[in-house]
Amino acid sequence: MNVFRLGMRGWVSGRVITCGARSGGSDPGSRTLFASRDLFPAGRMVAASALLLLLSVVSFSAALGGDEAINIVDYGARPEKNFDSTEAITKALAAAKEAGRVVYIPEGTWEYRKLTIDSVRLKGAGSDKTTLFAPDPKKQMIVLKGDKPAIENIRVSTVPTRRDSENDAVQANDADGFEISHIEIDGANAAGIMIYAKNGRVTNNLVRNTKSDSIHVSNHSSDIYIAGNLVRNSGDDCIAVVSYQVQKEMCRNIMIENNDVADQYWGRGITVVGGENVTIRNNRVANTSGAGIYIASESSYQTFGVDNVLVQGNTVVNCPGLYRLFPDFLQGGIEVFSSTELPVQNVLIENNKVENSPSNPVRIHGLVKSIFVRNNSFPAPESAESEGGNVTGSTISSSILGGAPVALPQIPNGFGLPVQEAVVKLKNDALSGKSLKESKITAGGAYVRGIWRGNSWIAGPESTREEMTLESGDRLLLVGTSPNVDKARKMIEDGE
Repeated sequence: MNVFRLGMRGWVSGRVITCGARSGGSDPGSRTLFASRDLFPAGRMVAASALLLLLSVVSFSAALGGDEAINIVDYGARPEKNFDSTEAITKALAAAKEAGRVVYIPEGTWEYRKLTIDSVRLKGAGSDKTTLFAPDPKKQMIVLKGDKPAIENIRVSTVPTRRDSENDAVQANDADGFEISHIEIDGANAAGIMIYAKNGRVTNNLVRNTKSDSIHVSNHSSDIYIAGNLVRNSGDDCIAVVSYQVQKEMCRNIMIENNDVADQYWGRGITVVGGENVTIRNNRVANTSGAGIYIASESSYQTFGVDNVLVQGNTVVNCPGLYRLFPDFLQGGIEVFSSTELPVQNVLIENNKVENSPSNPVRIHGLVKSIFVRNNSFPAPESAESEGGNVTGSTISSSILGGAPVALPQIPNGFGLPVQEAVVKLKNDALSGKSLKESKITAGGAYVRGIWRGNSWIAGPESTREEMTLESGDRLLLVGTSPNVDKARKMIEDGE
């Protein structure tokens, strides 16, 4: 049979393909469009050829992520170790902005050193297929800015070394109408996702192993929907809304629902530390260091007060889960608190379940007023009110919510590891006289959250603790995943 072949070649998922409708051809695994002269009379052959060419182009465009996608490969990017694709990706982003198109990153691992997504949608083949890897700890950040920037279907991997405030993994900064969805973030020196923006969605993401908060909203951000995210092994708060007085305005109109957060080294589960019109509902929170849900105004960080927050239908388990050996740090499963002159007010806590809290299920103290607690799995404290109030929480527009709520995430096998604590005494004078940093105890990934010396705990910012000089007889409070804690324990006991 005489066969008329049409082929179209391109780099998809790191290999050469041809588009078509039948297996065969010179490229392994390729598919070839064909038209038989037995099926198409001579007079119709041109029409058939045109049709098949159209199908070929459509198939090829779909493989590249859509009809209008710009492929970073066409600008020189390569999925190779030690090949820096930053310039190629930047050129593709610039071309896409000018043409109003999407940028597509095929399957593979692509190295970069800081990227800015300005008013463009960047998408990959899936967070299990496309990885953006930042080998330089000081150049990790991917910034979203401008009008409707987005990043989706990509895994972002970094090399976290020590906590700082400059190297978030993904940051929405001065962006309007942004979207961060279906990405996996593994590691960051600062936050996993930092929000300084408005009118945005943070949905269906997996965030783990950050040195600071996993998802952090600040700098008078507004109208943000945070839902369906899975957070593990966070270095600080899992999801936080924080409004500092120096920022002049509070964060407002934030919806936090159907997230699953657990197993952190430090901090709280979900927090509002300064903010108004916030809803926290139907989340699962477990094994936090501090409170599972924390509504507060803090004088130490000079934050704003809190007004109109709805805490509804959440499940809080084993919070706090750490620091039972450090009782001064214990907060409630749900904590409402103010240490500033700016009150925490108009908070409704209802239909929540708190289980296995070593402290009170809910604690309310400080300059607070109009705190309503009702219909929970625990009795309301005497300091709370049960009736009245006009607490509504957030009022995000339907265009941001996007229809039906984003569901609770499914937990992949092996995602995140349980966090444990241990107190280990220095038994070997080989480490005495060295700073914590010099001892390299934390090099294996465990944290030293405090030192028991004499009759008291010594704790402070991580950078301060690292410079502390160890003394014989010190007891170190270690926190981390089981393998990392075991590694640090062995180093301390062996004096290595």
